[in-house]
Amino acid sequence: MRKLKIGIIGLGNRGRSVTRDVLVDVENIEITALCDLYDDRIEEVAGIINEKCGYKPALFTNDFKEVVDSDNVEAVLVLPAWEAHIPIAIYCMKKNKPVGIEVGGAYSID
Repeated sequence: MRKLKIGIIGLGNRGRSVTRDVLVDVENIEITALCDLYDDRIEEVAGIINEKCGYKPALFTNDFKEVVDSDNVEAVLVLPAWEAHIPIAIYCMKKNKPVGIEVGGAYSID
């Protein structure tokens, strides 16, 4: 079975728990990239993936665009602080990458 290669942006409480409790158990997903502002979060979640799945994804600090632009990422899950969701999601869509976000899509009609 072919696996969808996903990148995860935002590894705070929600990002960490969604990865640990859900994503690592989905057979047709391969987490190929992680991104957060904090190195300790990235290393912790990479360790969870390595322990459960037997591999370590690419790790990115600060620049979510590197994840989205990666040829090894087919879709992106956006889980950072709420105010960052929309700019990241828009960047993903402009790069023709499917994007999943966990919060409402907009603060205003604009």
